[in-house]
Amino acid sequence: SRQLNWNTLTPPNFPIGASTRELGMNTNRAEYLPHEGVMKEEISSILKDVPSGNFVDATYGYGSHFKLSDYHKHLNFIGFDRDIESVNNSKNYHNVFHLNFSEIYKLLSEKNLLPLSGILYDFGLSSHQIDTEYRGFSFQKNTVLDMRMNTKQKLTAENIINNYEVEELTKVLYNYSD
Repeated sequence: SRQLNWNTLTPPNFPIGASTRELGMNTNRAEYLPHEGVMKEEISSILKDVPSGNFVDATYGYGSHFKLSDYHKHLNFIGFDRDIESVNNSKNYHNVFHLNFSEIYKLLSEKNLLPLSGILYDFGLSSHQIDTEYRGFSFQKNTVLDMRMNTKQKLTAENIINNYEVEELTKVLYNYSD
């Protein structure tokens, strides 16, 4: 069977939803810039009116939204992320758990952290995930096609592309793509 990597998926065959960086733009910087969450000011302005209580950052990433807890002391921030690197690199004083979205409610219930005052989901990839070669999210490097948000999960994109039948791939793309 033919083995694929990101170099075989270059334009015009690039993945649907590729970012501007993925498409080769903004590649002139040499240093690593940490990921910054989107719309922090807008989210902060909303949080000031949220009632006191537990607030979930369901996509902790590298904590850029979680840092809003410094300005909103009336909220007890609780973080979640599927990416173990994000959890392992979280600040020691941040309360962050390695869980999938579907597991959040169970943990909150078991720890008596319900009801919530609010929850934030910032869907997407971080710059770190795209820039880290072994994560396999970018076609700009000749590396494995991994694409796992949870690196403890065994199934990789490379395995899917190289081992699924056409009918299975069609079903995956039909059911899970934008």
